[in-house]
Amino acid sequence: MLRQGSTKRYNQLAVDLLKKILNRYYLPGSKLPSTRELAKQAGVNPNTTQRALQVLQDEKILIKQSTTGRSVE
Repeated sequence: MLRQGSTKRYNQLAVDLLKKILNRYYLPGSKLPSTRELAKQAGVNPNTTQRALQVLQDEKILIKQSTTGRSVE
């Protein structure tokens, strides 16, 4: 579940990514950078990024495609 006030780093990262989506930094249908690249940009472990991306998938904000990665819904 996405919680803006959460202190968990993965949740904070999910909120940051959601803000970028809402501000149209990532457009609907566009592909997100790889988990490793997002982790590098955020300065976190790839596992943290993976959890953040899963939160956004669970909220139907992102879709995961097995061959092309994740894209904005």
